[in-house]
Amino acid sequence: MLQNYLVAAVSLSVGGGIFLCAFIFLILKTEIAAAAIVAGLIWIFGFQILEFIADFIMLHPLSLGSVDILSKPDDCAGKLHKT
Repeated sequence: MLQNYLVAAVSLSVGGGIFLCAFIFLILKTEIAAAAIVAGLIWIFGFQILEFIADFIMLHPLSLGSVDILSKPDDCAGKLHKT
């Protein structure tokens, strides 16, 4: 299952990258400095690492009570975190 997700994620990322490159360089005919591309990739990679770390920290199984609340279709947004 994870392999199928990886194939879909990588193919969409590569396809999007090809589309953006074709749009920027062939249609807009814009010249972009290599330093700007590297800086952008560093920021993107950094935010992805931060998101992965945050997701890993917040990863925890749901209790049966929270699953029961979330499985009901009626206004379950405010019921999970009662104060």
